[in-house]
Amino acid sequence: MYILSQNKEKILNLTNITAIDVTKNYGGKKEEKYGLYANGGFIALYADKGTAQKMLVKILSAIENDEKIYELE
Repeated sequence: MYILSQNKEKILNLTNITAIDVTKNYGGKKEEKYGLYANGGFIALYADKGTAQKMLVKILSAIENDEKIYELE
């Protein structure tokens, strides 16, 4: 499965990713306090931890449904 980053500047191959983490973005803008972090960088940023966690669950759901491509919101 492939993931298109939120800013549409990265395509990640899930077979090359060992983990996607919800991580606090220190020093980020108010609307970018938490993000999804994979392969050494943020692939998406959100205003709160709950939204980032919901996006992580959506990625898991896409994996379970054998989707080929998932576009982050």
